[in-house]
Amino acid sequence: MYPWPSPRGCIVQKDIWGFLCAISRHWEPLATGLAALAVSAVVGAWWGDHAPWWVWFGIVSGSILIACFLAWRQTQSEKDDNQKQLEILNTPSVSMALHKIDEDLIDSPQTLFIEVTGTSASRIRPELFAVSVEVKNKGRQSLCLKPGIPPSFGLSRGETENVPAVAYYTSGTLELVLPCKKVTSSEYIHGESFSIKVCAYGGPKEAQLEFDIGVTKGVLWAQKPNSTEKLFSDIRHIASGS
Repeated sequence: MYPWPSPRGCIVQKDIWGFLCAISRHWEPLATGLAALAVSAVVGAWWGDHAPWWVWFGIVSGSILIACFLAWRQTQSEKDDNQKQLEILNTPSVSMALHKIDEDLIDSPQTLFIEVTGTSASRIRPELFAVSVEVKNKGRQSLCLKPGIPPSFGLSRGETENVPAVAYYTSGTLELVLPCKKVTSSEYIHGESFSIKVCAYGGPKEAQLEFDIGVTKGVLWAQKPNSTEKLFSDIRHIASGS
């Protein structure tokens, strides 16, 4: 046995002490109850007829219960406020979602765009990196990974920015446009489809987005994990008839 109290015991003592302090701040019901008792005692002494003991007990109990309720409500309100502040601090300052696969002409690269939306009260400049890239299904399709500098842009609350993430060229090459954090020089991985995880830094907690990418009949597609809905380039999708 240790001579000092356990951490849990210290927390319980702190909670009890905080509750007692909260009760002391709500002294009005206690003062009202004591005043009622004083008046009752004076009237009883004057008229010689004291109130029954259960009346006194009811006044004291009611005063204590009211004070305890007000103290409990105050402590709960403070805990809720602290929890809200903690949630704000732990909330990413941006959100990310798959936006579209776009191209202007048949011969232009098919490019997947990520929509980044600001959620912070202040303007921030997030940094986007691909933090992991894995082969999901084996195949011969090549995906080029590169280091580099993240795209630079600023966002206020509610503002959006469409950031290119993956491009597919007519030569048959897939390229991860966002810099890959774990790559120091350009390298290629091969597969039929790939799983990519992107993080946006710049807030209290990084925002994350995971998606799968691949090429079918010359058409670039992207989808969220465990989803059956895919994004396609409209031009390529219609032209290929897929």
